[in-house]
Amino acid sequence: MIIKRFPILAATVLLSMVLVGVLLSNLLPTRATSPSSNQPPILNHPRIHYTDGAPAISPHKDGTLLTVADVQRYVSTHQFPGGPVMNGEQLKVEVLQLMTSREASIQMRGEYVGLSDNAKVYFVVVKGPFFMKGILSATSPKGSQTLNLGEEVFDAKTGNLLVWGIRG
Repeated sequence: MIIKRFPILAATVLLSMVLVGVLLSNLLPTRATSPSSNQPPILNHPRIHYTDGAPAISPHKDGTLLTVADVQRYVSTHQFPGGPVMNGEQLKVEVLQLMTSREASIQMRGEYVGLSDNAKVYFVVVKGPFFMKGILSATSPKGSQTLNLGEEVFDAKTGNLLVWGIRG
């Protein structure tokens, strides 16, 4: 009698195990896989959504692109986002160029700028030295250090600050 019921019993146990496995795989958290390295995103990565940035320079009411003078005036009168210029020093604009988002991304060593490849942006390099807070390094384990060069990218249409960074 057990021999006749064995196939039914085996099939029932096997089906139960499969159902429990499916339920557990859907309920238990899965381990996230990490990339093999911490490289910056590839130029204008298609999986990253575009961003409007943070309001900075007032755009022209007629919708035309900002001028170099507009960006120069803003950068010269506003603190660098990474930190203030050291006491007794003046912020200097080293580079101020109108270029495409893709070109700015290349200038920033692959950093994602936030706009489509052909969107016009202003790429700015400013010279400090800057007192940077919250940056941990081997030379500054407390999270503060001075750096000489900073980068900013502004949307040439809206005037928004899209991204900023530091240069080594």
